[in-house]
Amino acid sequence: MKKVLLICYHFPPSASMGGQRAVRIARYLPEFGYQVEVLTTAIGDGETNFDQKLLKDVPSNIPVHRVAVRYLFGRNPWRVPSRRRPLHFAWWKLRAYVQHVVGHTNWYYLWAKDTRKKAEALIREGEYRCIIVS
Repeated sequence: MKKVLLICYHFPPSASMGGQRAVRIARYLPEFGYQVEVLTTAIGDGETNFDQKLLKDVPSNIPVHRVAVRYLFGRNPWRVPSRRRPLHFAWWKLRAYVQHVVGHTNWYYLWAKDTRKKAEALIREGEYRCIIVS
């Protein structure tokens, strides 16, 4: 079988449309003689819209390599802390202000940087005929 590396930010349990596209690619390519490996985000990182039931759509024979998502200032900017913890909330507001002043940050950039390292290691190990980025 010819090996294919599928690199995608969204993959189940992510409930985004991009995750659905990627899992369909991974599911149906073996019917055409391709062995698929997936490189994606770690479960719970970079996404707020999850559905654990979507993991059943991923065939068990497909290896999934996951890379953690890093954020500027170390925390997910989309998770607002509770107002019951005023210091955490104040720190979150300060980070949001600094990010606004510095400019909008592309959160995918840090993930892509780490993913590139992991992809290079996978490419050295396996002989991929094709790399698909979705």
